[in-house]
Amino acid sequence: MHSSSESPGGSPAAPPAARPPAAPTIGQLPVPRPPPTEPIAVPTVAPARQPTQPVTPPTDPRVLLGMQMKAVLTRFADWSRDHASAPCPDSATLGLVAIDPWGHPIELTCTDQPADQVIGATSAGPDGIAGNDDDVTSWALGREVTHLVRGARWTSTQAPAVRRSNERSSARDHEPAMTPATPAISPASPTRTKPRALPSDAGTDDIPARR
Repeated sequence: MHSSSESPGGSPAAPPAARPPAAPTIGQLPVPRPPPTEPIAVPTVAPARQPTQPVTPPTDPRVLLGMQMKAVLTRFADWSRDHASAPCPDSATLGLVAIDPWGHPIELTCTDQPADQVIGATSAGPDGIAGNDDDVTSWALGREVTHLVRGARWTSTQAPAVRRSNERSSARDHEPAMTPATPAISPASPTRTKPRALPSDAGTDDIPARR
């Protein structure tokens, strides 16, 4: 009986050919790692600025006047810190040109305002005549204006001396002119001379009667 490893001619059978190794599956392949990369700095972009709308001034002149008075009193509050006891200022002293919406100057007062206001601002109104019903005063406006100068009235230590000097000057201007006193001279009265007494024996021709 012949073994299966022998060929029919009696020679041994050739060994079977070696099979190539099976290709690895995808799950078995090593996954290459990417090379390390440095982080890329992304520039920050500022948001686009929205166009600002122009500020439209108020059309009501009294509203505009209130804003002007607020600016004047704010400037006074800053000025007063370095000028304590100075005379009552005006707009020019504060470095301002304060003109109301009707073209008239805004005046400052240290005497006409209420006792709880350090200083006050006044406008003669549309007609430009002070002292009538259309005048506008800062103390009649809202709290956003009056609180800026709340306190005792502004007083000055220099003002009385100035007033006394002015009063003396005014008094001198109104004094009547003084004229030098002239002594009273009475008219000269005629002098009477006493006649000289003549001797009893003398005649009228001053010749003695007896020789």
